[in-house]
Amino acid sequence: MKKYRAISLALTLGLTLTTAPALAKTPKPTLAQIEAAKKVEAAKKKAADAQAAKLAAANQTLRSLTARANAATALYVKAQKELAVAVAAFALAVKALRL
Repeated sequence: MKKYRAISLALTLGLTLTTAPALAKTPKPTLAQIEAAKKVEAAKKKAADAQAAKLAAANQTLRSLTARANAATALYVKAQKELAVAVAAFALAVKALRL
């Protein structure tokens, strides 16, 4: 009987002592820790702003290149149509010469 009481008491004390630190208050950060965290966040924001600027510049370049490619495509299609007309005219001229 004493054995079960001893085990029960040890178990109860063990569980009580292990849960006590979990209920303890978390320490508040010091002013130095707060300032350090602010500096880290400011550095992250600066890096993010720099990357956003790079992204904006890349997007502008992409828009510019897309416009140039569309203009070049339009010129290419126009030249293809002119070539088709010229080939048709040449075919008619060759046919006229054979007669």
